[in-house]
Amino acid sequence: SAVTALNAMKPAERDTAMQKGSKEIQKYFFAQANSRWDMAAKPPKYDHPGALAVLNEAKTLYPDSAAGADNLDTLEAQKNDQLKQLNSAFTEHVDANRIYEDKSPNIVETVAIVRQIDPKNDLLNDKKLLGRYTGDVRNAAEAKDYLTAGKRVTTAVKVFPEDKDLLALQRSVKEGYELKLAEAKQRELMEKMTAAEAKTELMKLAKNPLFTAE
Repeated sequence: SAVTALNAMKPAERDTAMQKGSKEIQKYFFAQANSRWDMAAKPPKYDHPGALAVLNEAKTLYPDSAAGADNLDTLEAQKNDQLKQLNSAFTEHVDANRIYEDKSPNIVETVAIVRQIDPKNDLLNDKKLLGRYTGDVRNAAEAKDYLTAGKRVTTAVKVFPEDKDLLALQRSVKEGYELKLAEAKQRELMEKMTAAEAKTELMKLAKNPLFTAE
């Protein structure tokens, strides 16, 4: 990066390069920040931590730069505005029961954006939503509807990827589903065997002189 290149120079060279190319160097940093955070892009770029790190690097080099301060202010204002909108969307999704991926827009998309912007945001640990997912998954699993339970828990893990209890529940649903499949296969084999055995018995009977037409 530009910082590494500047750090490799002798102090006098570095000062000259920084003064001569201050605008160009700052432009480079602003472009780098913009490649991480850009609300006008299609789709928008939401890497706020990455953009902030780049602008802070520029601030280290040019602590008195007005352009640097403006860029930092704009970034923070846009971040806060986005989080406000996402917070409202999150509440709307919960109220309208758009917590699974069968409806769009849904909470999974909203949470994915929040995670990019602010990985420590409170929404990412919403206990009420976590409880709702857990209840839904357990209800489906208890009814032995493992397909529904599996779909629900897959979505829940996307929203809460680090929750240990949820990951354990996902494993348990998978085991339940595999057990159900194994039981179904066993039943099918038993029925096939029974049918085959019945056929054999009928053939034996057919050969019995008592049942042979005179």
